[in-house]
Amino acid sequence: MDDAELIELIDAIFLFHYPHLVKKLFDNPIITTEIPFSHCQTLILLRKFEILSISEIKNAMNIKKQNMTYIINRLEKKGLIQRLPDIKDRRLVKIKITNEGKEYINRWQIEAINNIKKNLSTLRKEDLELLLQSIKTIKLVLLKLS
Repeated sequence: MDDAELIELIDAIFLFHYPHLVKKLFDNPIITTEIPFSHCQTLILLRKFEILSISEIKNAMNIKKQNMTYIINRLEKKGLIQRLPDIKDRRLVKIKITNEGKEYINRWQIEAINNIKKNLSTLRKEDLELLLQSIKTIKLVLLKLS
Protein backbone atom coordinates (compact mmCIF):
# COMPACT_ATOMS: atom_id res chain seq x y z
CA MET A 1 0.00 0.00 0.00
CA ASP A 2 1.57 3.30 -1.04
CA ASP A 3 1.56 6.52 1.01
CA ALA A 4 -1.34 8.03 -0.98
CA GLU A 5 -3.50 5.00 -0.14
CA LEU A 6 -2.40 5.19 3.49
CA ILE A 7 -3.39 8.87 3.62
CA GLU A 8 -6.78 7.95 2.17
CA LEU A 9 -7.11 5.24 4.80
CA ILE A 10 -6.21 7.64 7.63
CA ASP A 11 -8.68 10.26 6.39
CA ALA A 12 -11.44 7.67 6.09
CA ILE A 13 -10.75 6.29 9.55
CA PHE A 14 -10.73 9.68 11.21
CA LEU A 15 -13.50 11.33 9.24
CA PHE A 16 -15.82 8.44 9.97
CA HIS A 17 -14.27 7.61 13.35
CA TYR A 18 -13.70 3.88 13.49
CA PRO A 19 -12.45 3.64 17.11
CA HIS A 20 -11.39 -0.01 16.94
CA LEU A 21 -9.29 0.61 13.84
CA VAL A 22 -7.77 3.71 15.43
CA LYS A 23 -6.65 1.70 18.44
CA LYS A 24 -5.19 -1.14 16.36
CA LEU A 25 -3.52 0.95 13.65
CA PHE A 26 -2.18 3.87 15.64
CA ASP A 27 -0.30 1.93 18.26
CA ASN A 28 1.31 4.67 20.34
CA PRO A 29 2.10 7.32 17.71
CA ILE A 30 4.36 10.01 19.10
CA ILE A 31 2.72 13.13 17.69
CA THR A 32 -0.85 12.20 18.64
CA THR A 33 0.03 12.31 22.33
CA GLU A 34 0.06 16.12 22.06
CA ILE A 35 -3.65 16.37 21.25
CA PRO A 36 -6.50 13.83 21.35
CA PHE A 37 -7.73 11.96 18.28
CA SER A 38 -10.90 14.08 18.11
CA HIS A 39 -8.71 17.15 17.68
CA CYS A 40 -6.74 15.46 14.88
CA GLN A 41 -10.04 14.43 13.30
CA THR A 42 -11.14 18.09 13.33
CA LEU A 43 -7.88 19.21 11.71
CA ILE A 44 -8.13 16.53 9.01
CA LEU A 45 -11.66 17.68 8.24
CA LEU A 46 -10.61 21.34 8.08
CA ARG A 47 -7.57 20.53 5.95
CA LYS A 48 -9.88 18.83 3.48
CA PHE A 49 -12.54 21.58 3.35
CA GLU A 50 -10.47 24.65 4.46
CA ILE A 51 -13.34 26.60 6.10
CA LEU A 52 -16.39 25.15 7.88
CA SER A 53 -18.92 26.30 10.45
CA ILE A 54 -18.89 24.71 13.88
CA SER A 55 -22.21 23.04 13.03
CA GLU A 56 -20.77 21.55 9.84
CA ILE A 57 -17.80 20.16 11.76
CA LYS A 58 -19.92 18.75 14.61
CA ASN A 59 -22.34 17.16 12.15
CA ALA A 60 -19.52 15.59 10.14
CA MET A 61 -17.95 14.23 13.32
CA ASN A 62 -21.29 13.36 14.91
CA ILE A 63 -20.52 14.95 18.27
CA LYS A 64 -22.36 17.32 20.60
CA LYS A 65 -22.02 21.09 20.22
CA GLN A 66 -20.48 21.55 23.68
CA ASN A 67 -17.81 18.96 22.85
CA MET A 68 -17.15 20.69 19.54
CA THR A 69 -16.83 24.06 21.27
CA TYR A 70 -14.27 22.57 23.67
CA ILE A 71 -12.24 21.11 20.76
CA ILE A 72 -12.40 24.40 18.81
CA ASN A 73 -11.29 26.39 21.87
CA ARG A 74 -8.31 24.08 22.47
CA LEU A 75 -7.23 24.07 18.82
CA GLU A 76 -7.56 27.86 18.64
CA LYS A 77 -5.51 28.29 21.82
CA LYS A 78 -2.74 26.19 20.23
CA GLY A 79 -2.89 28.34 17.06
CA LEU A 80 -3.94 25.41 14.86
CA ILE A 81 -7.24 26.97 13.76
CA GLN A 82 -8.80 30.42 13.70
CA ARG A 83 -12.34 31.73 13.99
CA LEU A 84 -13.58 33.98 11.22
CA PRO A 85 -16.85 35.91 11.00
CA ASP A 86 -19.18 34.64 8.28
CA ILE A 87 -19.24 37.21 5.46
CA LYS A 88 -22.96 36.72 4.78
CA ASP A 89 -24.14 36.48 8.39
CA ARG A 90 -22.00 38.12 11.08
CA ARG A 91 -23.77 36.11 13.79
CA LEU A 92 -22.15 32.95 12.47
CA VAL A 93 -18.54 31.91 12.89
CA LYS A 94 -16.48 29.92 10.43
CA ILE A 95 -13.47 27.85 11.43
CA LYS A 96 -10.34 27.82 9.29
CA ILE A 97 -7.22 25.72 9.68
CA THR A 98 -4.07 27.82 10.04
CA ASN A 99 -0.74 27.13 8.35
CA GLU A 100 0.47 25.87 11.73
CA GLY A 101 -2.52 23.53 11.84
CA LYS A 102 -1.72 22.20 8.36
CA GLU A 103 1.93 21.69 9.31
CA TYR A 104 0.92 19.94 12.53
CA ILE A 105 -1.50 17.54 10.85
CA ASN A 106 1.00 16.85 8.05
CA ARG A 107 3.67 15.93 10.64
CA TRP A 108 1.13 13.87 12.51
CA GLN A 109 0.17 12.12 9.28
CA ILE A 110 3.79 11.15 8.54
CA GLU A 111 4.01 9.61 12.01
CA ALA A 112 0.65 7.90 11.51
CA ILE A 113 1.80 6.46 8.16
CA ASN A 114 4.90 5.04 9.80
CA ASN A 115 2.81 3.48 12.57
CA ILE A 116 0.29 2.06 10.13
CA LYS A 117 3.06 0.58 7.99
CA LYS A 118 4.48 -1.10 11.06
CA ASN A 119 1.12 -2.35 12.29
CA LEU A 120 -0.10 -3.55 8.89
CA SER A 121 3.17 -5.20 7.91
CA THR A 122 1.84 -8.59 9.00
CA LEU A 123 -1.04 -8.46 6.50
CA ARG A 124 -0.82 -9.72 2.95
CA LYS A 125 -1.26 -7.27 0.06
CA GLU A 126 -4.69 -8.75 -0.71
CA ASP A 127 -5.80 -8.14 2.89
CA LEU A 128 -4.60 -4.54 2.74
CA GLU A 129 -6.49 -3.93 -0.49
CA LEU A 130 -9.59 -5.53 1.02
CA LEU A 131 -9.29 -3.29 4.10
CA LEU A 132 -9.06 -0.14 1.99
CA GLN A 133 -11.93 -1.19 -0.26
CA SER A 134 -14.07 -2.11 2.74
CA ILE A 135 -13.52 1.29 4.33
CA LYS A 136 -14.36 3.00 1.02
CA THR A 137 -17.57 0.97 0.82
CA ILE A 138 -18.57 1.79 4.40
CA LYS A 139 -17.85 5.46 3.71
CA LEU A 140 -20.09 5.43 0.61
CA VAL A 141 -22.95 3.75 2.46
CA LEU A 142 -22.69 6.11 5.44
CA LEU A 143 -22.74 9.12 3.16
CA LYS A 144 -26.03 7.89 1.71
CA LEU A 145 -27.49 7.90 5.22
CA SER A 146 -26.63 11.55 5.80
